[in-house]
Amino acid sequence: MKCIIICDNADDTGGVSSVVISQSAALKARGHQVYVFSAYGPVSSLLAENAESVICLYPKFKRLGRLTEIWNPLASERLHGYLKDFSTDNTIIHIHSLSMGLSPSIASVLTKQKIPYVITAHDASWACPTGYFYNFKTQSYCSYKPFSTSCLSCNCDKRTYIHKAFKLIKIATLDYVSHIKQGASALISPSDILSTRLIERTPNTTPVITLLNPVNTQDNGPKTTAGDSFVFVGRIWEEKGINELLEAIGERYPLTVIGDGPNKEALAEKYPKVVFKGWMAPADVKIEMRKAIALILPSIYLEAFGLVVPEALSQGIPTIVSDRAGSVDMVVNGKNGFIVDMSHPDEIRRSCEVLLDKSVEQEMSAYAYKNYWENPLTKDRYIDGLLEIFNTSLRTGNVKAAALD
Repeated sequence: MKCIIICDNADDTGGVSSVVISQSAALKARGHQVYVFSAYGPVSSLLAENAESVICLYPKFKRLGRLTEIWNPLASERLHGYLKDFSTDNTIIHIHSLSMGLSPSIASVLTKQKIPYVITAHDASWACPTGYFYNFKTQSYCSYKPFSTSCLSCNCDKRTYIHKAFKLIKIATLDYVSHIKQGASALISPSDILSTRLIERTPNTTPVITLLNPVNTQDNGPKTTAGDSFVFVGRIWEEKGINELLEAIGERYPLTVIGDGPNKEALAEKYPKVVFKGWMAPADVKIEMRKAIALILPSIYLEAFGLVVPEALSQGIPTIVSDRAGSVDMVVNGKNGFIVDMSHPDEIRRSCEVLLDKSVEQEMSAYAYKNYWENPLTKDRYIDGLLEIFNTSLRTGNVKAAALD
């Protein structure tokens, strides 16, 4: 099989690119050929060593301008020439991202070439105009159906309604001009929570399938020492629930915050008892996480997944997870952590109170470790699921959800 990965970025920038790099290595190990068509370089050395070729439209990231972000003729022109050398019999296209450089313009090429393709929606931007299902003005979770009258009239963007209007045009172009989702064999989502919202904006002929992303972690054995602090790992942005977390326990219980953001200094001054570590390398984050009583993911927007949760569980760290995060499905409430309703953030405090009992922490830690490693989110597990989708797409041109049950 030849797999053409389409993505905005060929560099190793974390997030989507880490999944692309992991997928490329795993497919090559299984004997398949990988090709990458991207908007921006430079090309990650890890990607280059596993791909037959990597095409970048631009040598490095740059803002292309509003109109080009909506429809980039260069992307469709270059992709058209690139795909001529591939057969429809043994080639599958996997789209990971296109909003920052490639644009929905590539859909016209995909339709003409008739090579089957699937899409992975790594976040809510494939359904929600702002990509968050969150109202920044009211600081509340959004339950509106995208493009409903309520959605269109709501000034919910982080900046102004003009910025939202531009995003509405982008997603309208995606859905009503390009029809890229309609032509896909499947739309893949990293969590059931996101899948539910994607279905609202996906044609009935395109199945939406949940496939959990691989987790880069290792088995270090059960955790044998008690933690000394709760820990938050992520961007210090309001939609991540950092304000609610700090208000709930910042002055009460030991808390370490790992990550960076525009409000970090102000929050550090307001909450002097909290340890703000700033950005840390992934290896150092894992060391710090191992010292924790529990990891807290208090997202108040729709978090597509939240890889820090399985990373913590794999190390025997209980987790306190927002009911708006996709990784909430990995939490067995009261066994390996707690699920909190972020409409009532005081539930974070009550969960922390329970875990301050060292015997409870130890019991939950043991369960977290055992439960995770009984069915870990390995690269092989991800590739098995992906290849099943790919093979079905090549055979039939469409993936039936029942075939993946």
